[in-house]
Amino acid sequence: MVQVTGRSDLLSRASDSVYSLAVGDASAMLAEKNVAFGLAKMKTVLEDRGVDSGRVSCLFSPDGGITRNQKRWASGFGYGCLIRWPTKEDAGRSFAFPELRPNACGVIVVRIEGPPSAHQLWQRIQSMGHKRLTIDGSDLVLNIGVSNHFVEVSEVTSSIHPDIRSGEVVAVIHTSPSELKSEMYDYDAWIERGGQWCQTEYGPLLVLEGPVAEDYNDRYRLVDEFAQKKRSYIAKTLFGECDEICNVTHQGLSGDGSASLGVYRSGESSVFPLTLRPDLPTYLMNIRQNLSPQAIKGSGWHQRAVDLGHLDDILTSNIMPHGGGYSLNMTPDSISATQMDGKTVFELREGQRATILSDTRDLPYGYRGEEVLEAVQRHSLADIVSVATPLYTLKYA
Repeated sequence: MVQVTGRSDLLSRASDSVYSLAVGDASAMLAEKNVAFGLAKMKTVLEDRGVDSGRVSCLFSPDGGITRNQKRWASGFGYGCLIRWPTKEDAGRSFAFPELRPNACGVIVVRIEGPPSAHQLWQRIQSMGHKRLTIDGSDLVLNIGVSNHFVEVSEVTSSIHPDIRSGEVVAVIHTSPSELKSEMYDYDAWIERGGQWCQTEYGPLLVLEGPVAEDYNDRYRLVDEFAQKKRSYIAKTLFGECDEICNVTHQGLSGDGSASLGVYRSGESSVFPLTLRPDLPTYLMNIRQNLSPQAIKGSGWHQRAVDLGHLDDILTSNIMPHGGGYSLNMTPDSISATQMDGKTVFELREGQRATILSDTRDLPYGYRGEEVLEAVQRHSLADIVSVATPLYTLKYA
C-alpha cells in the first residue's frame, strides 16, 4: 500500500531543523538544501502515524557536504552530518529509514614495526586479492581502493598522547563491509519483512516501524561488528602483529533514533582519525563533550535550536568529521531548490550565471583540506593529540 500525504509548512519546518557547522562552500550549501527534503519526508510519515516529529533534525559537522552516493542524495540526504529522529522511548516504538544507507564504513589506525616499502605493501595487498579469504563465513572483499578508501603508512611527527610517540610509524586503513551491504541496502527484502514505501509531497520514503525497525537496528549492529573485524583482519594480514590505536565507524546507526553519516561520535574510542587528503597529515584527535552553549551562540542558529527544542540534542551530539568532504569548484552567491517530476532540482547563482542540476555525481570535485580542521578547532569539537605525516598512500581495487 502507498500513502500520499503533504503539508504546506513541512519543508519550512524541516529546513529550520537543519543546523550547520560546515565551512559554507557550495558543497555544504547544496547538502543543507537537500537534507531539508529528506527531513520533510521523515516528518510527514511520523506525523501520519501520530508521532511528534519535533525531534527530527540534522547537524552538519565541518566536513558537511554532498554525497556521491546517488541513491542517498536522491532520497534527500547529504554527508558529514548527524541525523536524529524520535527514539523508541519518544514514540513508543522504533523507526528506521534504510535510505540513509548506513554501511559501517570506518577507519582503523595501527602502530607497526618495520614498515614495508610501498612496493612491498602493494605486493602484500595483491597477494590478499588473489586468495579466497573469509571472516565469519563471509568471503572477504578487498575494497581498500574503491571510492575514497585507501591504506596509508605515516610517521608520527608530533604527539602529546601518552601512548603514541613521535617517530613511530602507523598505518591508516579506510574500508567498508561491502560483503554485507545487502543487509542494509536491499529495500525489497525489507519490504517483505514489513517495511512500507510511503509517498509524501516530497517524494517516497521507505519506513520501517516497530519490530521490523528493531530487526534492522540489530542487523546493523552485526554488520558493524563484522566491519570492525574486517578492518582488524586486513591490518594484521598486511602488517603482522600490530598495536591497534583505534578502530572506528563513521557511517552508520549511532543508537536508537540517530544516524552518523560521515562523522564520528565519542564513546567508540578515545582517539579518532581526521583524514583530509593524501598530501596532508592524519590528525588523531580526542572528541570533546561538545557542543558547549558558548560554542554555538556564535553559530547564528542558537535561538532557533532553543525555540524548536533541539538544543539538548545538539549539546550532546559529540561529533567530529572523519575527513574533509567533497569540495566543488564553484562559488555561488545563492542556491535554491525545488522539485520537478519527482526530483529535487538545484539552481546555483553566481552573478548572472546559473547552473541547474539534480545529481551531484558528475560534478568536478576535490577534497577539502585544513579549513575543515580549522573549523573543528574553532567550534571546539576535538583536540589534536597526534599528527601523522604520510609516507605513502595506496589504493587497490
